[in-house]
Amino acid sequence: MNTMIAQTETSPIVNYLKEHSVRTSLIVYALHLSTSVLGYYIFTTFNTSPAVVWPPFGIALAAMLLFGYRMSIPIALSHISAILINFTSPSVVTSLATVVGYTLQPAIGTYILRRFGFDNRMEHTRDALLLIAISLVVPAVGPLITLAVQFATGSLPTSVLTSLTRAWAGGIFSIMVLTPLILTFLSRTRSSSSSSSVEKGVAFAMLIAVTYVTFWTILVKSYSFIVLYILFGVLFWIALRMGPRLVTLSIFIMTAFAIAGTLIVNPSDKTIAQQLLSDQLFVVLFAPFYLILSAVVFERQKYAVSLNLYSRDLEGALEKLSREDKMKNEFIAILAHELRNPLAPLVSSLELLKLHNTDQESGEFIDRAQKQTQVMRRLLDDLLDVTRVTQKKFNLKKERVDLRDLITQVVENVQYFMQERHHAFSISLPTSDVVFTVDPVRFEQVIINLLNNAAKYTPPGGRINLTASVENTDTKRELVIRVQDNGIGISIESIDQVFEPFRQFNDTPQSGAGLGVGLAIAKRLVVLHQGTIEVFSDGVGKGSTFTVRFPLQTEVAHISTSTAPANSKQKPRQPLKILVVDDNEAAATGIGKLLEHHGHNVSLSHTGEDAISETRSFAPDVVLLDIGLPDIDGYEVAKRLRKNKISSTIIALTGYGQDDDKTEAKNAGIDHHLIKPAGIAEIENILQRIRPETA
Repeated sequence: MNTMIAQTETSPIVNYLKEHSVRTSLIVYALHLSTSVLGYYIFTTFNTSPAVVWPPFGIALAAMLLFGYRMSIPIALSHISAILINFTSPSVVTSLATVVGYTLQPAIGTYILRRFGFDNRMEHTRDALLLIAISLVVPAVGPLITLAVQFATGSLPTSVLTSLTRAWAGGIFSIMVLTPLILTFLSRTRSSSSSSSVEKGVAFAMLIAVTYVTFWTILVKSYSFIVLYILFGVLFWIALRMGPRLVTLSIFIMTAFAIAGTLIVNPSDKTIAQQLLSDQLFVVLFAPFYLILSAVVFERQKYAVSLNLYSRDLEGALEKLSREDKMKNEFIAILAHELRNPLAPLVSSLELLKLHNTDQESGEFIDRAQKQTQVMRRLLDDLLDVTRVTQKKFNLKKERVDLRDLITQVVENVQYFMQERHHAFSISLPTSDVVFTVDPVRFEQVIINLLNNAAKYTPPGGRINLTASVENTDTKRELVIRVQDNGIGISIESIDQVFEPFRQFNDTPQSGAGLGVGLAIAKRLVVLHQGTIEVFSDGVGKGSTFTVRFPLQTEVAHISTSTAPANSKQKPRQPLKILVVDDNEAAATGIGKLLEHHGHNVSLSHTGEDAISETRSFAPDVVLLDIGLPDIDGYEVAKRLRKNKISSTIIALTGYGQDDDKTEAKNAGIDHHLIKPAGIAEIENILQRIRPETA
């Protein structure tokens, strides 16, 4: 066992006495000697055998606990002085044995208490129990050493048992009363009493009154039960409300009144020796209970305070975390917006270049640039998706769909990536139609993320398999989709972290590509569909398998579709008058040129106020409106247009793409919401629904 020394905060008085060791030694010597003489006087004058009042041991133990083993010197000198002035004259050998035994006794007690981490403040149940245990054992050390020397010299007293019990009882009594009192009052306490000064005054006044009645009057003979009940009640009150320090003071006051009453008045029918023995037994039996009770109450209060502080710290941490999370989300939204703005003219410029390009080699470069802009757009979408899904601000738009059609869309999206990395990509689907209810866009996103992840972490020329099947059990029916690859695999240490946001594998050059949120988004989307997703890998270099399970209900293998006849022809559409409002002139010009190329009549505005004025003169069919304008935002523009009875279709074309932004746009009177960088195909998809047919 390692030695444990309690780090007790001492009071200024103790600190001063430690710095002045000579003065401290003199004080301990004088106090120990005076109480020794008092003990000898009571013993010899009142013939108190076998009960003895022996306060010096409690003082000696407290002195060593507070000031260290060097206090053994004044304690030993005090014993020698007491023997010299004592009325009896023991032999020199017996006197030396007494000095050694009774000096060694508190030193042993101090060593044991310090060894077990005793705290002088007595504010823990453990400390009260340690002191009680010491009081039952250590007081026998001095008497046993003295009796052993007397036995060796042939000078044993008439009754060995009487001598032993007399000294042992006095030691226990002294430790119970004086040691806790000195330690608690000379240590800096951490306990804060919940009682007021008035309450303390009333409690101690009642304690003194009841103690006086108990030990100084004959009233206790007739009403002993009632008097003791009141006395114990007052001690309970002090222990529950006033802390260990005042409990030790109350025990001392009760003991002092009891001994004084017995020695001065002794109202009982017993002899003084018998009554002192009763007093000692009374204190020794009940003092430990109140010492333990006060320590238990203090610990409960301390833990309650600690729990309250911990709770407040947690609340503060949660509030801070909430603020930081909100700031992070705002930052992501702003970042996405600011990155989308320069992407918008880049996308439109590339589309214009492609329209006017006739050179094959240049066309390939334009295609590559367009693919990279799509990658950048996907990364921005992933950033916003992981935020929305984490905050549960995500609504699924479920519909009944066919598995084969969805997988076809998925393959079209990942085919280029697979070919670019020269992967062998195989697909296995059920032979019969599988119709189920799902958000098709988010379902595609899950499978695309898994396939892109497999392609990314599989070296060129690897194998990737996509399989889908329907599995039935006694309780449920599931669509099971597996994406298996023979890529770099996953280490056992990393497999539990695969679905954490922004987590990437560090042992491949591809780990730096992307944001590391694809799998996190996939898992959250699967959970929103009440499904499960799991990953398995035999280890690094042994590939991995991702398994997604979607719950299936009983579906009819049929899809109701409404399609126009194959030989029908759509009627031609009239061109539209479109007002493009964007403070980014490059973006506005690029979109305007593309719209003009598609036959529309376009006008440009770069501020909100200009846009409102232009609608009066230009009378557009469609307003393609940016939100972040320099004077008034797009929401305000839309509100004013609707207030002025402008019936134009308003399409927001903005970098703000979160759900709150879409809600605010709808409330402002905006009909459609597109997120930058939107290509001409997305814009035309909406315009086709607006453009009137020609006759």
